[in-house]
Amino acid sequence: MIGLWYNQAMRNRQKKCLREIIASYFGATCEELCELGGIGEKTLRNDIGILQDALQKYGLFLREEKNRLWIPFEEKEAFLNAYEEIIQEAGIKKRQGAQNHTGRIM
Repeated sequence: MIGLWYNQAMRNRQKKCLREIIASYFGATCEELCELGGIGEKTLRNDIGILQDALQKYGLFLREEKNRLWIPFEEKEAFLNAYEEIIQEAGIKKRQGAQNHTGRIM
């Protein structure tokens, strides 16, 4: 799953996007998320797909309605917990990859 997180810039974009959706009561429009990340709609759609794959492990998925991505209020805590675990797991995989590649942690 974490192998999908291609590089640091992409991970940061995806984290920012997911944080925005979780934090907003009504979710966020694709336009708002594109502006937030300084990206185009095609890149956003790719990032959303990666996020959906990562969230699937936790039985969660982002909803989309009328060009707005959102999560049900009653699932916010589950999304926050999944977000923390995904971020932690990404950091562990990144450190392990650096260690395996060079023989030491960078």
